[in-house]
Amino acid sequence: DEYIGTALRAGAAGFLLKDTAPEQLVHAVRILAAGGSMLSPAVTRTVIGGDVEGGGPEAGALSLVGTLTGRGLGGLALLGGGLANAEIAERRFLGTGTGKDHSSAIPGKLRAS
Repeated sequence: DEYIGTALRAGAAGFLLKDTAPEQLVHAVRILAAGGSMLSPAVTRTVIGGDVEGGGPEAGALSLVGTLTGRGLGGLALLGGGLANAEIAERRFLGTGTGKDHSSAIPGKLRAS
């Protein structure tokens, strides 16, 4: 947890664990190269759970974010960065319609608008 907090406070755009699958690593590199952020699911749970300095949201939010896949978390980071659907699709190498579908699904899974 100390390494995660130190890295994020220092400006790291991502934090992956050693057990990250090769295909997830390739996906993470693409997300990061496009200006996004990427965290391993276990790291995301740690950050959201408040185990890293700065605290975290309610436990209910943790369970909802925990339903997102690594790809969903990457999309959430891009949405949180204020990117439009077309920009997200471009950065994720998707067609505009597919990108919009992916972006639209994330708030629904989090029960957010």
